[in-house]
Amino acid sequence: MPIKISTSKELYSMLIRFVNAAGVKLEIIETGETTPYFSNLAGEIQSEEVFNVVYNGKKIFEIRYEKNRLSAAEYAGSIIREFIEKKDIIAETLDIYKEINLLYNFCEKIPYASELEEIADYILKEAHKKIRFDYGLITRRTANCGIGIICNKLFLPESSLLPPLMKLEEFIFLDKKADIINVFPDNGQLLINCPNSIIYSPLEYHNQIAGVIILGLNSGSDRFFTAQNLKLLKTLSSIFAAVIENVGFAQEQRNIFSQIIYSLIETVEKLDQSSNGHSAKVSELCVGLGKSIGLLNSQIVKLKLAALLHDIGKIGLKSDDYEKHPEFGCEILEHLTKLNDILPAILHHHENYDGSGFPSGLKENNIPLFSRIIAVTDGFDQLVKKYHCDIQTAFEKLKQYSRTKYDPEIIDALRIYLELP
Repeated sequence: MPIKISTSKELYSMLIRFVNAAGVKLEIIETGETTPYFSNLAGEIQSEEVFNVVYNGKKIFEIRYEKNRLSAAEYAGSIIREFIEKKDIIAETLDIYKEINLLYNFCEKIPYASELEEIADYILKEAHKKIRFDYGLITRRTANCGIGIICNKLFLPESSLLPPLMKLEEFIFLDKKADIINVFPDNGQLLINCPNSIIYSPLEYHNQIAGVIILGLNSGSDRFFTAQNLKLLKTLSSIFAAVIENVGFAQEQRNIFSQIIYSLIETVEKLDQSSNGHSAKVSELCVGLGKSIGLLNSQIVKLKLAALLHDIGKIGLKSDDYEKHPEFGCEILEHLTKLNDILPAILHHHENYDGSGFPSGLKENNIPLFSRIIAVTDGFDQLVKKYHCDIQTAFEKLKQYSRTKYDPEIIDALRIYLELP
Protein backbone atom coordinates (compact mmCIF):
# COMPACT_ATOMS: atom_id res chain seq x y z
CA MET A 1 0.00 0.00 0.00
CA PRO A 2 1.55 3.36 -0.98
CA ILE A 3 2.61 5.69 1.80
CA LYS A 4 0.49 8.83 2.14
CA ILE A 5 2.85 11.69 1.45
CA SER A 6 0.65 14.78 1.55
CA THR A 7 2.80 16.32 4.31
CA SER A 8 6.19 15.54 2.78
CA LYS A 9 8.23 18.73 2.45
CA GLU A 10 11.02 16.88 0.67
CA LEU A 11 8.84 15.74 -2.25
CA TYR A 12 7.14 19.14 -2.41
CA SER A 13 10.54 20.83 -2.70
CA MET A 14 11.62 18.42 -5.46
CA LEU A 15 8.51 19.26 -7.50
CA ILE A 16 9.01 22.99 -7.00
CA ARG A 17 12.59 22.74 -8.26
CA PHE A 18 11.45 20.72 -11.28
CA VAL A 19 8.61 23.02 -12.42
CA ASN A 20 10.77 26.11 -11.91
CA ALA A 21 13.63 24.64 -13.94
CA ALA A 22 11.34 23.33 -16.70
CA GLY A 23 9.06 26.37 -16.81
CA VAL A 24 5.87 24.29 -16.73
CA LYS A 25 2.54 24.59 -14.96
CA LEU A 26 1.14 21.52 -13.23
CA GLU A 27 -1.57 20.63 -10.76
CA ILE A 28 -1.03 17.39 -8.81
CA ILE A 29 -3.93 15.85 -6.92
CA GLU A 30 -3.52 12.91 -4.54
CA THR A 31 -6.10 10.13 -4.96
CA GLY A 32 -9.02 10.60 -2.60
CA GLU A 33 -8.11 14.22 -1.82
CA THR A 34 -9.93 17.38 -2.95
CA THR A 35 -7.17 19.90 -2.20
CA PRO A 36 -4.28 19.76 -4.71
CA TYR A 37 -1.06 18.37 -3.28
CA PHE A 38 0.86 20.73 -5.57
CA SER A 39 -0.22 23.41 -8.01
CA ASN A 40 1.40 26.33 -9.78
CA LEU A 41 -1.51 26.82 -12.21
CA ALA A 42 -2.93 29.47 -9.85
CA GLY A 43 -6.28 29.31 -11.63
CA GLU A 44 -4.76 30.42 -14.92
CA ILE A 45 -5.52 27.19 -16.80
CA GLN A 46 -8.44 24.82 -16.46
CA SER A 47 -6.54 21.99 -18.09
CA GLU A 48 -8.37 18.93 -19.40
CA GLU A 49 -5.09 17.09 -19.98
CA VAL A 50 -4.59 14.51 -17.22
CA PHE A 51 -1.75 12.04 -16.55
CA ASN A 52 -2.39 9.32 -13.96
CA VAL A 53 0.47 8.27 -11.66
CA VAL A 54 0.21 4.53 -10.98
CA TYR A 55 2.17 2.70 -8.25
CA ASN A 56 1.83 -1.00 -7.44
CA GLY A 57 -1.12 -1.23 -9.83
CA LYS A 58 -3.11 1.60 -8.21
CA LYS A 59 -3.63 5.22 -9.18
CA ILE A 60 -2.11 7.39 -6.47
CA PHE A 61 -2.06 10.83 -8.15
CA GLU A 62 -3.44 12.57 -11.18
CA ILE A 63 -1.46 15.37 -12.80
CA ARG A 64 -3.20 18.09 -14.80
CA TYR A 65 -0.88 19.76 -17.25
CA GLU A 66 -0.71 22.35 -20.00
CA LYS A 67 -1.42 21.25 -23.53
CA ASN A 68 1.56 19.60 -25.23
CA ARG A 69 3.43 19.22 -21.91
CA LEU A 70 2.75 15.51 -21.35
CA SER A 71 6.47 14.74 -21.02
CA ALA A 72 6.70 17.18 -18.10
CA ALA A 73 3.76 15.49 -16.38
CA GLU A 74 5.36 12.07 -16.94
CA TYR A 75 8.63 13.24 -15.43
CA ALA A 76 6.84 14.70 -12.39
CA GLY A 77 5.09 11.33 -12.06
CA SER A 78 8.43 9.53 -12.08
CA ILE A 79 9.67 11.82 -9.28
CA ILE A 80 6.62 10.87 -7.20
CA ARG A 81 6.94 7.13 -7.88
CA GLU A 82 10.67 7.05 -7.05
CA PHE A 83 10.06 9.00 -3.84
CA ILE A 84 7.30 6.65 -2.67
CA GLU A 85 9.34 3.58 -3.62
CA LYS A 86 12.20 4.85 -1.47
CA LYS A 87 9.84 5.51 1.45
CA ASP A 88 8.41 1.99 1.11
CA ILE A 89 11.91 0.46 1.13
CA ILE A 90 12.78 2.45 4.25
CA ALA A 91 9.57 1.31 5.96
CA GLU A 92 10.32 -2.30 5.00
CA THR A 93 13.84 -1.98 6.36
CA LEU A 94 12.65 -0.56 9.67
CA ASP A 95 10.19 -3.46 9.99
CA ILE A 96 13.07 -5.89 9.51
CA TYR A 97 15.08 -4.01 12.14
CA LYS A 98 12.22 -4.39 14.65
CA GLU A 99 12.11 -8.10 13.91
CA ILE A 100 15.86 -8.35 14.45
CA ASN A 101 15.43 -7.00 17.98
CA LEU A 102 12.61 -9.41 18.71
CA LEU A 103 14.38 -12.46 17.31
CA TYR A 104 17.74 -11.55 18.80
CA ASN A 105 16.13 -11.27 22.23
CA PHE A 106 14.71 -14.76 21.75
CA CYS A 107 18.12 -16.15 20.84
CA GLU A 108 19.75 -14.40 23.80
CA LYS A 109 17.21 -15.18 26.50
CA ILE A 110 15.69 -18.56 25.63
CA PRO A 111 17.26 -21.29 27.79
CA TYR A 112 17.63 -24.93 26.75
CA ALA A 113 14.90 -27.56 26.43
CA SER A 114 14.85 -28.52 30.11
CA GLU A 115 12.46 -25.60 30.72
CA LEU A 116 10.10 -25.90 27.75
CA GLU A 117 7.05 -24.44 29.51
CA GLU A 118 8.99 -21.34 30.54
CA ILE A 119 10.37 -20.94 27.02
CA ALA A 120 6.90 -21.31 25.48
CA ASP A 121 5.51 -18.68 27.86
CA TYR A 122 8.34 -16.32 26.97
CA ILE A 123 7.82 -16.81 23.22
CA LEU A 124 4.07 -16.16 23.43
CA LYS A 125 4.48 -13.02 25.54
CA GLU A 126 7.25 -11.56 23.37
CA ALA A 127 5.47 -12.49 20.12
CA HIS A 128 2.37 -10.72 21.41
CA LYS A 129 4.28 -7.42 21.40
CA LYS A 130 4.86 -7.71 17.66
CA ILE A 131 1.98 -9.75 16.23
CA ARG A 132 -0.77 -8.47 18.58
CA PHE A 133 -2.91 -11.59 18.87
CA ASP A 134 -5.77 -12.05 21.37
CA TYR A 135 -4.90 -15.60 22.42
CA GLY A 136 -2.16 -18.11 21.68
CA LEU A 137 -1.40 -21.78 22.08
CA ILE A 138 1.78 -23.86 21.73
CA THR A 139 1.66 -27.67 21.62
CA ARG A 140 4.39 -30.25 21.36
CA ARG A 141 4.46 -33.87 20.26
CA THR A 142 6.78 -36.67 21.32
CA ALA A 143 7.63 -39.96 19.66
CA ASN A 144 5.54 -41.79 22.28
CA CYS A 145 2.49 -39.56 21.97
CA GLY A 146 0.21 -39.36 18.94
CA ILE A 147 -1.68 -36.26 20.12
CA GLY A 148 -0.63 -32.70 20.80
CA ILE A 149 0.26 -31.85 24.40
CA ILE A 150 -0.33 -28.25 25.44
CA CYS A 151 3.02 -26.74 26.27
CA ASN A 152 1.64 -23.29 27.13
CA LYS A 153 -1.28 -21.02 26.38
CA LEU A 154 -1.88 -17.29 26.70
CA PHE A 155 -5.09 -15.25 27.03
CA LEU A 156 -7.29 -18.18 25.99
CA PRO A 157 -10.75 -16.60 26.41
CA GLU A 158 -12.85 -19.69 27.16
CA SER A 159 -12.38 -23.42 27.67
CA SER A 160 -14.99 -24.18 24.98
CA LEU A 161 -12.52 -22.88 22.40
CA LEU A 162 -9.91 -25.48 23.34
CA PRO A 163 -11.47 -28.55 21.61
CA PRO A 164 -11.75 -26.89 18.16
CA LEU A 165 -8.24 -25.47 18.56
CA MET A 166 -6.90 -28.94 19.30
CA LYS A 167 -8.74 -30.25 16.23
CA LEU A 168 -7.01 -27.52 14.25
CA GLU A 169 -3.71 -28.59 15.85
CA GLU A 170 -4.25 -32.11 14.53
CA PHE A 171 -4.96 -30.75 11.03
CA ILE A 172 -1.78 -28.63 11.10
CA PHE A 173 0.28 -31.61 12.22
CA LEU A 174 -0.94 -33.61 9.22
CA ASP A 175 -0.88 -30.74 6.73
CA LYS A 176 2.63 -29.56 7.80
CA LYS A 177 2.08 -26.03 6.48
CA ALA A 178 1.86 -22.56 8.02
CA ASP A 179 -1.12 -20.44 7.02
CA ILE A 180 -3.70 -17.77 7.88
CA ILE A 181 -7.42 -18.62 8.13
CA ASN A 182 -9.99 -15.85 7.97
CA VAL A 183 -12.96 -18.08 7.03
CA PHE A 184 -13.66 -21.45 8.62
CA PRO A 185 -15.61 -23.69 6.22
CA ASP A 186 -16.54 -27.33 6.77
CA ASN A 187 -14.13 -28.89 4.27
CA GLY A 188 -14.41 -32.44 5.49
CA GLN A 189 -11.12 -32.24 7.37
CA LEU A 190 -11.26 -29.08 9.42
CA LEU A 191 -14.49 -28.81 11.38
CA ILE A 192 -13.95 -25.71 13.43
CA ASN A 193 -15.91 -22.68 14.50
CA CYS A 194 -13.25 -20.31 15.78
CA PRO A 195 -13.96 -16.56 15.86
CA ASN A 196 -12.38 -14.19 13.37
CA SER A 197 -8.77 -14.67 12.17
CA ILE A 198 -6.29 -17.42 13.10
CA ILE A 199 -2.62 -17.80 12.17
CA TYR A 200 -0.65 -20.98 12.72
CA SER A 201 2.65 -22.71 12.03
CA PRO A 202 4.02 -26.21 12.64
CA LEU A 203 7.19 -26.54 14.71
CA GLU A 204 9.31 -28.25 12.08
CA TYR A 205 12.90 -29.30 12.63
CA HIS A 206 14.93 -31.74 10.50
CA ASN A 207 11.74 -32.59 8.56
CA GLN A 208 9.97 -33.61 11.76
CA ILE A 209 6.93 -31.86 13.26
CA ALA A 210 7.63 -31.30 16.95
CA GLY A 211 4.47 -29.31 17.71
CA VAL A 212 2.32 -26.36 16.63
CA ILE A 213 1.89 -22.64 17.38
CA ILE A 214 -1.63 -21.19 16.96
CA LEU A 215 -2.50 -17.50 17.43
CA GLY A 216 -6.01 -16.07 17.16
CA LEU A 217 -8.16 -12.94 17.27
CA ASN A 218 -11.38 -12.72 19.26
CA SER A 219 -14.84 -12.45 17.78
CA GLY A 220 -15.71 -8.84 16.97
CA SER A 221 -12.12 -7.80 16.30
CA ASP A 222 -11.71 -5.57 13.25
CA ARG A 223 -8.14 -6.82 12.71
CA PHE A 224 -6.81 -9.66 10.58
CA PHE A 225 -3.40 -11.29 10.45
CA THR A 226 -1.09 -10.36 7.58
CA ALA A 227 1.53 -12.11 5.46
CA GLN A 228 4.20 -10.25 7.47
CA ASN A 229 2.76 -11.76 10.68
CA LEU A 230 2.93 -15.22 9.10
CA LYS A 231 6.54 -14.71 8.05
CA LEU A 232 7.53 -13.75 11.60
CA LEU A 233 5.56 -16.63 13.14
CA LYS A 234 7.30 -19.14 10.87
CA THR A 235 10.67 -17.81 12.04
CA LEU A 236 9.62 -18.04 15.69
CA SER A 237 8.38 -21.57 15.06
CA SER A 238 11.74 -22.62 13.67
CA ILE A 239 13.47 -21.23 16.78
CA PHE A 240 11.17 -23.03 19.21
CA ALA A 241 11.34 -26.27 17.22
CA ALA A 242 15.11 -26.15 17.61
CA VAL A 243 14.66 -25.68 21.36
CA ILE A 244 12.37 -28.70 21.56
CA GLU A 245 14.83 -30.87 19.70
CA ASN A 246 17.75 -29.40 21.67
CA VAL A 247 20.15 -30.31 18.86
CA GLY A 248 22.73 -27.75 17.86
CA PHE A 249 20.69 -24.87 19.30
CA ALA A 250 23.66 -22.53 19.67
CA GLN A 251 24.43 -22.88 15.94
CA GLU A 252 20.77 -22.37 15.12
CA GLN A 253 20.83 -19.04 16.96
CA ARG A 254 23.84 -17.85 14.99
CA ASN A 255 22.38 -18.95 11.65
CA ILE A 256 19.07 -17.20 12.24
CA PHE A 257 20.77 -14.00 13.36
CA SER A 258 23.17 -14.06 10.38
CA GLN A 259 20.29 -14.57 7.94
CA ILE A 260 18.46 -11.58 9.39
CA ILE A 261 21.60 -9.42 9.25
CA TYR A 262 22.10 -10.26 5.57
CA SER A 263 18.41 -9.59 4.89
CA LEU A 264 18.74 -6.15 6.48
CA ILE A 265 21.89 -5.36 4.48
CA GLU A 266 20.19 -6.37 1.22
CA THR A 267 17.24 -4.11 2.00
CA VAL A 268 19.53 -1.15 2.73
CA GLU A 269 21.35 -1.69 -0.57
CA LYS A 270 18.04 -1.47 -2.45
CA LEU A 271 18.23 2.26 -1.77
CA ASP A 272 21.30 2.47 -4.02
CA GLN A 273 21.62 -0.15 -6.72
CA SER A 274 25.24 0.89 -7.36
CA SER A 275 26.11 -0.32 -3.84
CA ASN A 276 24.70 -3.82 -4.38
CA GLY A 277 27.09 -6.30 -2.78
CA HIS A 278 29.29 -3.50 -1.40
CA SER A 279 28.97 -4.47 2.28
CA ALA A 280 29.75 -8.13 1.56
CA LYS A 281 32.82 -7.19 -0.49
CA VAL A 282 34.13 -4.78 2.16
CA SER A 283 33.64 -7.54 4.74
CA GLU A 284 35.55 -10.04 2.58
CA LEU A 285 38.45 -7.61 2.13
CA CYS A 286 38.50 -6.85 5.87
CA VAL A 287 38.73 -10.56 6.71
CA GLY A 288 41.65 -10.95 4.29
CA LEU A 289 43.41 -7.88 5.67
CA GLY A 290 42.75 -8.98 9.25
CA LYS A 291 44.39 -12.34 8.63
CA SER A 292 47.35 -10.74 6.81
CA ILE A 293 48.15 -8.42 9.73
CA GLY A 294 47.81 -11.22 12.30
CA LEU A 295 44.50 -10.48 14.03
CA LEU A 296 43.11 -13.20 16.29
CA ASN A 297 40.14 -15.24 15.01
CA SER A 298 37.87 -13.63 17.61
CA GLN A 299 38.93 -10.18 16.33
CA ILE A 300 38.36 -11.16 12.70
CA VAL A 301 34.80 -12.28 13.53
CA LYS A 302 34.05 -8.87 15.04
CA LEU A 303 35.76 -7.03 12.17
CA LYS A 304 33.73 -9.01 9.63
CA LEU A 305 30.46 -8.10 11.34
CA ALA A 306 31.44 -4.43 11.69
CA ALA A 307 32.29 -4.31 7.98
CA LEU A 308 28.98 -5.91 7.02
CA LEU A 309 27.07 -3.33 9.08
CA HIS A 310 29.24 -0.24 8.48
CA ASP A 311 26.63 1.48 6.26
CA ILE A 312 23.54 0.38 8.19
CA GLY A 313 22.97 4.00 9.25
CA LYS A 314 21.88 4.86 5.70
CA ILE A 315 18.41 3.60 6.57
CA GLY A 316 16.08 6.59 6.16
CA LEU A 317 19.04 8.86 5.42
CA LYS A 318 18.42 12.16 3.66
CA SER A 319 20.93 13.21 1.03
CA ASP A 320 22.14 16.18 3.08
CA ASP A 321 22.63 14.02 6.21
CA TYR A 322 25.32 11.74 4.75
CA GLU A 323 27.88 12.58 7.46
CA LYS A 324 25.44 11.42 10.14
CA HIS A 325 25.12 7.84 8.89
CA PRO A 326 27.86 6.41 11.19
CA GLU A 327 25.99 7.81 14.21
CA PHE A 328 22.63 6.63 12.88
CA GLY A 329 24.12 3.16 12.45
CA CYS A 330 25.22 3.04 16.08
CA GLU A 331 21.78 4.22 17.23
CA ILE A 332 20.15 1.38 15.29
CA LEU A 333 22.50 -1.29 16.63
CA GLU A 334 23.05 -0.12 20.20
CA HIS A 335 20.02 -2.11 21.41
CA LEU A 336 21.74 -5.37 20.40
CA THR A 337 24.09 -5.84 23.33
CA LYS A 338 26.16 -8.49 21.52
CA LEU A 339 27.17 -5.83 18.98
CA ASN A 340 28.40 -3.23 21.47
CA ASP A 341 32.04 -4.18 20.81
CA ILE A 342 31.79 -3.24 17.12
CA LEU A 343 29.99 0.10 17.52
CA PRO A 344 33.23 2.17 17.68
CA ALA A 345 34.39 0.60 14.40
CA ILE A 346 31.12 1.65 12.72
CA LEU A 347 31.04 5.10 14.33
CA HIS A 348 34.55 6.07 13.19
CA HIS A 349 34.91 4.41 9.77
CA HIS A 350 34.85 7.86 8.09
CA GLU A 351 37.56 9.41 10.27
CA ASN A 352 40.60 10.49 8.24
CA TYR A 353 44.16 9.66 9.22
CA ASP A 354 45.07 13.38 9.32
CA GLY A 355 42.07 14.26 11.54
CA SER A 356 39.90 15.85 8.84
CA GLY A 357 37.17 13.18 8.88
CA PHE A 358 33.89 12.77 10.76
CA PRO A 359 32.14 12.49 13.17
CA SER A 360 34.85 13.15 15.82
CA GLY A 361 37.90 14.38 13.91
CA LEU A 362 40.10 11.62 15.32
CA LYS A 363 43.54 11.14 13.79
CA GLU A 364 46.17 8.45 13.35
CA ASN A 365 46.16 5.71 16.02
CA ASN A 366 43.34 7.40 17.94
CA ILE A 367 41.08 6.03 15.24
CA PRO A 368 40.05 2.45 16.13
CA LEU A 369 42.02 -0.15 14.15
CA PHE A 370 38.85 -1.74 12.75
CA SER A 371 37.69 1.69 11.52
CA ARG A 372 41.00 2.27 9.73
CA ILE A 373 40.72 -1.14 8.04
CA ILE A 374 37.09 -0.56 7.00
CA ALA A 375 37.96 2.90 5.65
CA VAL A 376 40.62 1.48 3.31
CA THR A 377 38.53 -1.47 2.10
CA ASP A 378 35.44 0.75 1.72
CA GLY A 379 37.38 3.22 -0.44
CA PHE A 380 38.96 0.46 -2.50
CA ASP A 381 35.67 -1.26 -3.30
CA GLN A 382 34.06 2.07 -4.22
CA LEU A 383 36.82 2.70 -6.77
CA VAL A 384 36.46 -0.78 -8.26
CA LYS A 385 32.67 -0.97 -8.28
CA LYS A 386 31.45 2.61 -8.66
CA TYR A 387 34.24 4.04 -10.78
CA HIS A 388 35.07 0.81 -12.66
CA CYS A 389 38.80 0.87 -11.88
CA ASP A 390 40.88 -2.26 -12.22
CA ILE A 391 42.59 -3.51 -9.06
CA GLN A 392 45.98 -1.94 -9.78
CA THR A 393 44.50 1.46 -10.72
CA ALA A 394 42.18 1.45 -7.69
CA PHE A 395 45.10 0.75 -5.38
CA GLU A 396 47.25 3.50 -6.93
CA LYS A 397 44.43 6.02 -6.51
CA LEU A 398 43.91 4.90 -2.92
CA LYS A 399 47.62 5.16 -2.20
CA GLN A 400 47.55 8.87 -3.15
CA TYR A 401 45.58 9.49 0.06
CA SER A 402 47.98 7.59 2.33
CA ARG A 403 48.68 9.60 5.51
CA THR A 404 45.88 12.07 4.71
CA LYS A 405 42.77 9.92 4.49
CA TYR A 406 44.12 6.43 5.11
CA ASP A 407 46.54 4.72 7.50
CA PRO A 408 49.72 4.01 5.45
CA GLU A 409 50.27 0.70 7.25
CA ILE A 410 46.79 -0.51 6.28
CA ILE A 411 47.40 0.67 2.69
CA ASP A 412 50.57 -1.40 2.60
CA ALA A 413 48.77 -4.40 4.15
CA LEU A 414 46.16 -4.14 1.38
CA ARG A 415 48.95 -4.17 -1.23
CA ILE A 416 50.39 -7.35 0.25
CA TYR A 417 46.99 -8.98 0.52
CA LEU A 418 46.18 -8.15 -3.12
CA GLU A 419 49.66 -9.37 -4.12
CA LEU A 420 50.46 -6.09 -5.92
CA PRO A 421 54.02 -4.88 -6.59
